[in-house]
Amino acid sequence: MSGTQRSFYGIATNTTELVVATDFAIGTLTHVLIYTKSSFAEQSTPQVFALADAIASVSGVSFVDRDLDIGDLGDTITWNAPIDASKVTRYNVYFAVGLSGADRSQVGMPVDFDEYRIAVDENTSKLSYTHVVVYTQSYLTEQTTPVGSAIYDAYFSASSIQFADKDLDVGSVAGVISWTPSGDVSLVTQYMVYIGIENSSGFPRSGCR
Repeated sequence: MSGTQRSFYGIATNTTELVVATDFAIGTLTHVLIYTKSSFAEQSTPQVFALADAIASVSGVSFVDRDLDIGDLGDTITWNAPIDASKVTRYNVYFAVGLSGADRSQVGMPVDFDEYRIAVDENTSKLSYTHVVVYTQSYLTEQTTPVGSAIYDAYFSASSIQFADKDLDVGSVAGVISWTPSGDVSLVTQYMVYIGIENSSGFPRSGCR
């Protein structure tokens, strides 16, 4: 290769290394060309090394929200490893606005290269985020373009609660409490029923079964 279609990158003096900056766009360039140079001239025929553009993106990003409060998220984000993960040192997971990762907020700590899940604490506020996005990271830098999945905020609440007291003694109640499902029931495994009294902090509760 003569190097007729080349783009100058840099000069190395008294060293045998030259760092390529993060996100350097190679376009249609395919090789590294190194020319030696004396005080008189640059050599005509370079040494050549083929560029290998490392690509490592996750797939199958999934998040099923099991926090049934509207506006709150919770449970586990999962993903599949890249086809070639040999250069991946960790995964960074974010809530973001859109698949591009705009206005992102990191979920927890970075995830080790051999783990493919991260927990989302219950009652995590959804805010204005629309997607979960996962970035791979090498020892040098985080990738620019993530892979993600849209957030579905699961919501379920009982409605039309009814109770008719059948116990005729003062200070005690008995009978059947009933309600109507409202929202996405696919994630509901149980209904937790409490008896409480309203005050300034809400409803302190006691169990009823």
